[in-house]
Amino acid sequence: MVLEWPGYHWHWPLIATWLNTIVSTCFTCVTDASDFSRYTRSEKSLWVGTLSGSLVGIIIGALFGAYAVVAGGAVSINPFETITRLQPGGLVILLIMLVIFLDNWTINVINLYTGGLSLCNSVEWLGRFWATVIVVLAASVLACFPFLINQYSEVMGSIGALFAPISGVMLVWYYYEFSRLDLAALYQKNGAYWYCKGFNVFACLLAPVGLLFSFCLPVTVLPALLIMFLTSLIYWFYARRELHGYSGEQRYLNRN
Repeated sequence: MVLEWPGYHWHWPLIATWLNTIVSTCFTCVTDASDFSRYTRSEKSLWVGTLSGSLVGIIIGALFGAYAVVAGGAVSINPFETITRLQPGGLVILLIMLVIFLDNWTINVINLYTGGLSLCNSVEWLGRFWATVIVVLAASVLACFPFLINQYSEVMGSIGALFAPISGVMLVWYYYEFSRLDLAALYQKNGAYWYCKGFNVFACLLAPVGLLFSFCLPVTVLPALLIMFLTSLIYWFYARRELHGYSGEQRYLNRN
């Protein structure tokens, strides 16, 4: 483990910057939660499998990145640039291209599937095919902007602040509302979970509010985690006031 390097020192702002970036990256996976848990047989296996997989992936990636930086003399933080500079052979470049191709292929297949499904659920008239096409085109356009990589920590910090409230709402749903879930009502138009034309307005407003609030926070307070905690607390109080322990069917009857 690298604890120090000439000219570079560990200090909390540096640690907080990358910790907030990692947390923000994990928050963007909340839309894949159903894919992670779809085939689990118990709540225990859900938690153990998801958390262990995330932690192992993060640790392996961090160790590989740290080793590449040290091996390259701390000239670049890009491991692929370091590898090609130390071993500029054609085989090495081919292997790197293969890793990048497989990495993007396997990850983006899940992302495009989930993104297309989410957009289709929100705008049903698009259909599954065109919703996925729109997500593909949007992702392709974004990939053309180098600042997304050059300013990765800043960009991911903002994205994490946007996804943090979503994560907070989902956690409240899981712990507070899931036990009273009326499964049949999920698929009923104008049912208990129809809210306002299919949108939970209060929950939706928490996302942009969290993003705006993040601009007022220094990275040293870990904005992504703080915003998730605050929005979870806010939505929990909201859910308690609105639900009063009623099931989905009881809420529907009370509203009508």
